Amino acid sequence: MPGSYFVYGKRLHELLLVSPHFWLRGSLQNVLLTFYLALCHAWFFAACFFLPPRMIRPERYLDVKVKGSAAKSGQNCESLRQYLDRIWLPQYYVLYFLLPILSIICSCSHAEMLDFPASDVTSFMKGSFLRKTYVAKGGINRVQATLAGGIKDVRLQTRVNKVERVDGGVLIRYESQDEKRSAEEVFDRVVLAVSPNVAAAIFNPSKPLLGVIPTVPVTSTVLASPNTKISLVDEKTHVPSGGCSYRRGEAQIMAFRTTFSDSIVQTESLHYLEGGLVVRTSPTGDVAEVKGTLDTARFTRTLRTTESRNMVRKAMEAGDAGWVNGKDDVWIVGSWCWDGMVLLEGCVVSAMRVARDLGVNVPW
Repeated sequence: MPGSYFVYGKRLHELLLVSPHFWLRGSLQNVLLTFYLALCHAWFFAACFFLPPRMIRPERYLDVKVKGSAAKSGQNCESLRQYLDRIWLPQYYVLYFLLPILSIICSCSHAEMLDFPASDVTSFMKGSFLRKTYVAKGGINRVQATLAGGIKDVRLQTRVNKVERVDGGVLIRYESQDEKRSAEEVFDRVVLAVSPNVAAAIFNPSKPLLGVIPTVPVTSTVLASPNTKISLVDEKTHVPSGGCSYRRGEAQIMAFRTTFSDSIVQTESLHYLEGGLVVRTSPTGDVAEVKGTLDTARFTRTLRTTESRNMVRKAMEAGDAGWVNGKDDVWIVGSWCWDGMVLLEGCVVSAMRVARDLGVNVPW
């Protein structure tokens, strides 16, 4: 495909130990490029370990109105753009190799990735160094079934419109899409596992903090090659068997396709699964349907900036001014509810925090 390039899927130490035939048959340009990338990669990892991001004072304070007053953010962590400039990482390596992978992880454009706090990226690189990640047999279906075990009252196709503190508890106003009706109930406690823009829209006290956190739409598409005889089943009647889960040791192939234009530079991923299925993830909410499309899903991805990092930290810390997590018996959890890159680890850490607030023993 025009504008496409493919990144070798092995880790650095494996790449340097490939068959000697590579060096004999490869062109001098490929050999030199390999050494260049190895040096850049080694320097970036060394910087992540030994050159931590700096705390800097922003040119202007970000004002947040809390109960009629203004709270100033003070110092911010330097952005990824500032950090990469400071460690003198070559632009060629950054543009064509580092940003595509990082932006795919965070489902955003290259420019949005450069606005992330540098501490997010350095912590992620250190935490994933020389480690492999696996999904247990049964995949995400097994995780979902375990989390939902013992919960009898599960209501799907239900949209929550309002969360409000009232005498005796927390009022939830919602509407059922199946029954086409609106209703309300009072609960003792409420945990919002939603994106920050949704939490700010339905729970007013959180709006001053969460309303300024940026989000973007993302599109995920399941594709099938022309010779693949696969069709999707009705999710309302089918119980997933976990047949598409990843088994330990099997290689997964991913291709990265970067689009360069005057207005935006962004990368989408093509994840090749067994049986001819391809999962295409694009950091945009409007993706043209292509031949072989089986299904399309759109979801919201939370971004990180140096300013939004401060807002999340304020929401998670105890304080007297404004709403904080757990106040009014309302909590927030999710991949963005911690001081780190927006990943599933954030879901776990934030859920553990709420469990401890509720007096629940975390079994690990």
